[in-house]
Amino acid sequence: MNENTVLLKASDLKKTYFSSVGEVQVLHGITMEIMTKEIVTIVGASGVGKSTLLNLLGALDKPTSGKIEIEGTDLSTMDDGELSEFRNKTMGFIFQFHHLLPELSAVENVMLPALLRGDSKKSGMNRASELLSDVGLSHRLHHKPSELSGGERQRVAVARSLMNEPKLILADEPAGNLDSANAESLYELMWMLKEEREQTFVIVTHNEELARRADRTIRMEDGLIVE
Repeated sequence: MNENTVLLKASDLKKTYFSSVGEVQVLHGITMEIMTKEIVTIVGASGVGKSTLLNLLGALDKPTSGKIEIEGTDLSTMDDGELSEFRNKTMGFIFQFHHLLPELSAVENVMLPALLRGDSKKSGMNRASELLSDVGLSHRLHHKPSELSGGERQRVAVARSLMNEPKLILADEPAGNLDSANAESLYELMWMLKEEREQTFVIVTHNEELARRADRTIRMEDGLIVE
């Protein structure tokens, strides 16, 4: 197995929001690296900037200043269209709320990123079916989200995040709406994906048990990394 290499590098990230009541600086200069094949958790109290940082790392938002590089590619050099294409090809996302489209079946939800990339419906369907089987949902391919349990919906979201074989999966409180048994099942799935697929995860969480299991934990306070 190859040694871990630097997948993502963030340098002096700052983020300021401007509103009618003035400026709010959320991030005050974040510098960090994420290695391939590791699970990193980001922890800290509510309001310290964890989700803001995750959105910047996932190119869902742009820093006010600073730089993010993924495998040497500087995200600040891209326009919105290029960023969207890069994000779809390079990253997968899992959110606290699964964001599945209610009118689509599980397999249709999972194949969406591939269709956006321009893959054929047949190849997308085949890969989505395989991924749902990998996450233990081969018997739920044609069920709609309303027909799935909370744990099953999050597994569909995990399968969707894997659809385009991303380098990096970013997760924001992925077990926040799950009971302890389903949360444990989701954690085991993530660690299996790390071991078997050498998948890299960055996970924002309040769950200290999940943080303890991670290869590395980044703790934030007041828009800064403190450890």
